[in-house]
This record gives sequence, C-alpha cells and structure tokens, in this order.
Amino acid sequence: MLSSGIFQGIGFTVLGYYLMTATYSDACKVRLVAALLVLIGTLVTLGGTYLMTRRNGALFAGFYLHISSSVIITGIGMFLLFRHAGFGSRGKRFPAVVMFFSTYHYGIYLTHVLVPL
Repeated sequence: MLSSGIFQGIGFTVLGYYLMTATYSDACKVRLVAALLVLIGTLVTLGGTYLMTRRNGALFAGFYLHISSSVIITGIGMFLLFRHAGFGSRGKRFPAVVMFFSTYHYGIYLTHVLVPL
C-alpha cells in the first residue's frame, strides 16, 4: 500500500489534473489500458481481501482504503474509462444510467458508508 503522505490531500488533485490534461493519440488503446487497470485493481482488492481475511481469521479491509494501491489503480482506470468514453464528443447524449448517477452521486456518496460490506 502507498503511504498516506504520498496521495493525501493534494496528491489526488494533482493526479486528477494530470490525467485530465494529458493527451493520448489513440483513445482505443487508452480505453483498453483503463479497462485492464480497473480489472487488475479490482482483482487485487478482492483477492487480497480474501487472502488476508482467511489468514487473519477476521475481515481485513485494508485493501478498501482510499490510499491502497489497488483502489488508486482502479480509480485511475475508471477515470480514464469515463474520460475517453466519447460521451458528448460527437454530440451524443449521455446514457440514462450516467445521467441517473450524475443526478444522485452526492447522495450516493454520503450514504455509501451505511451499506454493509
């Protein structure tokens, strides 16, 4: 896991700015790499949680922390997927599911801690 000093506070802002302003020549390759990052990060989170929980005999939630490497990798992948999904680039409308989450995302964020693992 990355130390909290690296990405705490300003680190995520700088990372987001870099990912937002970086230009890539092939959006298809970016989407493929982003999907792989999401898959790898998710598998590491799930697999690591399973293995550490099994080893400790109790739930180990360290892989779900916002500063864990696997969550950061998954977040980067998700950001790049949505960034290069092509929404609005050719005048297309957002799919209904994206519009739903964009309307309710703050409420979802505020209540997500109430959902048990």
